[in-house]
Amino acid sequence: MDALSSYAWPGNVRELEHLIERLVLLCREDEVGLADLPKSITDSRAEVAEPNFGERVIPIREMQRRYAMWALERLGGAKMATCEALGIDSKTLSKWLTTES
Repeated sequence: MDALSSYAWPGNVRELEHLIERLVLLCREDEVGLADLPKSITDSRAEVAEPNFGERVIPIREMQRRYAMWALERLGGAKMATCEALGIDSKTLSKWLTTES
């Protein structure tokens, strides 16, 4: 419970909902243990990166692309997990990733 409470949940409440659903389906024991949780949650060194906007104003489409790339990297390249965490469909993710600045 401490690991879940102290995690920053960058993907908002949907990320928590999806994790709970996976744990209910995949957990082999009656109670969830630290070993059942993803490393990103249990690793005490894992930190949420602060957004870096720099000095110049950039178009929102470029921010979408950067954020989608960051989320995809954070979730180990798993596109469906990234879509779930961002609350978008795969078509939108693809569009965000290919948007040129």
